[in-house]
Amino acid sequence: MLFNLASLVAVLYLNVFGTLALPVVEPRADGVDQTTYNNMERFARFSSAAYQLICPRPLGTTLIKSIDRSGTQGFVTRDDNRKEIVVSFRGTFSIGDAIVDLQVAMTDLNSPGVTGVGSSRVHTGFHFAYNAVANDVITAVRGQLSSRPSYTVVVTGHSLGGAVASLGALSLKSAFPSANVKLYTYGQPRVGNAAFASLVESRVGASNIYRVVHTYDGVPTVLFKALGYRHFATEYWQFKDPSKPANFRKCSGGDDPSCSDSIPSTFINPAHLIYFDQRGIPFPADFGPSITFAILYALLLPLTVYRMWGKRSRTWRIFGTITFSLERIVLFSFRAVQSRRDSWRFSNRLLKYSQGSWGVGYIGIASDLVQLLRCLLVNPTYGEERYDEAPTSRNQKSYFQVPEDGEQDRAEERARVRRFSDFLSLAFLSASIPAIIVGFRFNKDNFNSEEKADSVMKLRYASSAVALFLSLVIIAAAQWSRQKQARASVRTCQLLAVLVLLIAVVPIYRLSIMFHKTPALESQGPGSQSSPGAQAAFYIFHVVPEFLTTVTLLGLNKSRRSEELNRRQGKM
Repeated sequence: MLFNLASLVAVLYLNVFGTLALPVVEPRADGVDQTTYNNMERFARFSSAAYQLICPRPLGTTLIKSIDRSGTQGFVTRDDNRKEIVVSFRGTFSIGDAIVDLQVAMTDLNSPGVTGVGSSRVHTGFHFAYNAVANDVITAVRGQLSSRPSYTVVVTGHSLGGAVASLGALSLKSAFPSANVKLYTYGQPRVGNAAFASLVESRVGASNIYRVVHTYDGVPTVLFKALGYRHFATEYWQFKDPSKPANFRKCSGGDDPSCSDSIPSTFINPAHLIYFDQRGIPFPADFGPSITFAILYALLLPLTVYRMWGKRSRTWRIFGTITFSLERIVLFSFRAVQSRRDSWRFSNRLLKYSQGSWGVGYIGIASDLVQLLRCLLVNPTYGEERYDEAPTSRNQKSYFQVPEDGEQDRAEERARVRRFSDFLSLAFLSASIPAIIVGFRFNKDNFNSEEKADSVMKLRYASSAVALFLSLVIIAAAQWSRQKQARASVRTCQLLAVLVLLIAVVPIYRLSIMFHKTPALESQGPGSQSSPGAQAAFYIFHVVPEFLTTVTLLGLNKSRRSEELNRRQGKM
């Protein structure tokens, strides 16, 4: 324990004072061939994918096993096109991971399957992290190699994940001597002493090791050689940006003084977080947008309260929108906190809530649009003898066309309209049922197999498809009213069509991401909803249409015309 503390103090001291000078080093650029570069970039994506909360198909491959034991996380996946079995470990992402990083004292190497270790000693925390999942990993890989012995086993990881991957590669090569095992790490710290480095090089093979370091990343050198730590070969140093083959250098040995070892360690810095444009630690970028929409919905509270209070508001007509507005304040507040708290982000209860909310919320708004359609269709059915029953005709200025003499009350048509709108309301309710089921059934473990992931996708597909179809029905009904009902409000018809088209963007968006087999709204890997482009699409095509429709519906009775529409609907 004393050695742990002393070592930690030494690391922190040297890191603080090592940041005072960062020499610009631009050595002779050996460069790497395009194939080597492409492979390093490819497995950087697998390393990034290990940080995902939900990852049913890493880079389109077949997920074999999701690893999650004693804080060590990752996955085993199979790529049949390239004949590869990929084992990827997650790097530092939580407080528990940080505690593992800080256990800097070395211990004797004793991992499953590894024999003849000699005097090899390794970082205590890294050793514990791998041993916790070693049997799971070996069993999963054995199951694949038994039927696919020619497949290459690739072990990869970023930061802490890279350190665990180095132990994993050694263990897997020892367990399967005839297998072709390769190791790709990114921002990996030193793992053990010189004997361990030699053992990895001899077992795995220096030519099969790609230890990638990005410019001045301080993590690879944070465990100093003065503490007995040594790197194994082969380092590939990207000595300057941008990332391209000419800016890499294949280094000599484990600690080449002309490569990253020449840069003073600055511990975690921006260079450590990005490799090949992949975020090494994909800390959710949701805080800003989430807190923004939480505030925007909160600003609607006065209007929401007004709609909930007083006879003039006719609250029950937009009950779904009022509920939705209040619920979105809660959802975006949770989402903002989740982006800053790992324990909240990995909470299955919050995942269930958010999944159900995203799937059901816009349907609640759409159901209120049915009530607006009901107003639009019913009002023109009142003839002259019924017109006086509308209180607005006596007490308020009318914004509707006064019925002509002799115009008859169309009671039968009005009854059909009521039945039609009731059917639409029930249909929207039925559309929400699959989304509610997804919310109750949703669990991050649902995505450990394609079968479970597809079952959830089908429910989402059904919900979104039905909601989109019903939205088109509303538009068709509004157009019928405009053409067939002489006294129909043209402006209300146009308003309804615009609102329905706006909210219909949401199911269209949800269907599009399901067609592309996007796993979930909380996913973070390439092609998922937390990549920058996908996040922007999510807010533009899901969140913004919901908000604009909510604002319009809540403010609808600010319009005198629409206010009268609501009052007259009271006689339905």
